[in-house]
Amino acid sequence: MSVKHLDRYVNEFAGRHNVRNFDTIEQMSMLVAGMSGKRLRYQELIQ
Repeated sequence: MSVKHLDRYVNEFAGRHNVRNFDTIEQMSMLVAGMSGKRLRYQELIQ
């Protein structure tokens, strides 16, 4: 775990915690809705 990406790790686990009471279909629907209109380019990912 690096300090550089610590905020991403925390966001990942906070997101998992916040959807724990939903079933898989609801979780996937929320995931797709959150991704709509967004694009992550490789260069942005490795910065």
